[in-house]
Amino acid sequence: MFRLHALRYRYGQTAELRFPDWSLQQGEQAVLRGPSGSGKSTLLSLLAGLLQPQQGDIWLAEQALAALPPAQRDAWRGRHIGFIPQRAHLLASLNVLENLQLAQYLARLPQDAAQCQRVLASLGLIELAGRRPQQLSQGQAQRVAIARALLNHPKLLLADEPSASLDDANTTAVLDLLQGAAQQAGATLLIASHDARVHARFDRQFLLEARV
Repeated sequence: MFRLHALRYRYGQTAELRFPDWSLQQGEQAVLRGPSGSGKSTLLSLLAGLLQPQQGDIWLAEQALAALPPAQRDAWRGRHIGFIPQRAHLLASLNVLENLQLAQYLARLPQDAAQCQRVLASLGLIELAGRRPQQLSQGQAQRVAIARALLNHPKLLLADEPSASLDDANTTAVLDLLQGAAQQAGATLLIASHDARVHARFDRQFLLEARV
């Protein structure tokens, strides 16, 4: 589903991040491993089109991201990529349902409240539809972020450290939710994590080395 070639990225004057030439097929699931500072979050942001590499190429579903103008890239990302950051980043001024409808709007899709409700219901979240983000627990906000990421039927689902600050029971629940939802949707799943509990769930693993 994605292919990387000679990918390089640098923040200012820091050491350059160099990423291996990896690929993952549609429907496959994998974990991205590596120590802090090795570039896990950066690679997810590059795959999501939130950052642009200084060198190299990224293909998603045979679409070269660099070939898309910024506005088209944003819309393409909204339609084909579900990104779950470490923090949910839900808009405090909108309730849960409205946050999902916003994701449809940003992807230039019709705002379909019924579809949003179906996704919330499928994840056991329908009772949260009218709540504001500040009325959610950390676990509830994370599940809403997963619902938002799945809403537009993405081809690629990206999750950045989803087990951070979670105990064993909640880690298991979140991973069950992510892997099950991705499998049901036929989406490719890539999780970035330094957590051995997460690593144990995946046969396919990518390893980033520490920067030198």
